[in-house]
Amino acid sequence: MERSKAVILFLITGLIIGSFWQIFFAMPIVGHFWFLLLYTLLVISVESKPLKVWFIIVAVFTHVVEVIGVATGFVFGSYQYGTVLGFQIGGVPIVIGLQWALIAMGLSYICFPITQNKYVRAFLVSVLAVVFDFVLEIAAIKLGFWSWSAVQVPILNYIAWFAIAFISTIFIPKRPNFVSWYAVLALFFVIVTFVVLL
Repeated sequence: MERSKAVILFLITGLIIGSFWQIFFAMPIVGHFWFLLLYTLLVISVESKPLKVWFIIVAVFTHVVEVIGVATGFVFGSYQYGTVLGFQIGGVPIVIGLQWALIAMGLSYICFPITQNKYVRAFLVSVLAVVFDFVLEIAAIKLGFWSWSAVQVPILNYIAWFAIAFISTIFIPKRPNFVSWYAVLALFFVIVTFVVLL
């Protein structure tokens, strides 16, 4: 339990430090390792093996989808990632798949108290994910996270977000434990803080 408390404290500290974009951009390499460390600690803090497996599968699945999307322009539309988000595999930053898994998990946990029907919950999560991305696009383009070939964000992007979020969350294990609940929400709001403060 002491380890769990330490992990939660570390994630909350990440939320506070993450609020200061100057640190992230002044020392980008530190920011990249910081996020990878946060995600690693998040997975460690999750006591449910099925949930760990789900997180890893979703992270890998979404990264592959992103690689296909960048290469073909078919999934989301024509776009490419900048160098701000750090180390890349197949033209996609490593943290992207991890962030997909985190967003799916964070939104799922928010929706768990609303309904126990996995299909309704997946639908709600997908709607919230699209809203989240709509706001995120403004910040991401401004900060050079990624760029679109088109002047406006393609509708296909939001359709893809809905579909991927639905597929990812419909299989999420039930009954999240206390530690994973607060760890996920803490790290989830790191991302939310980045977007809101812009």
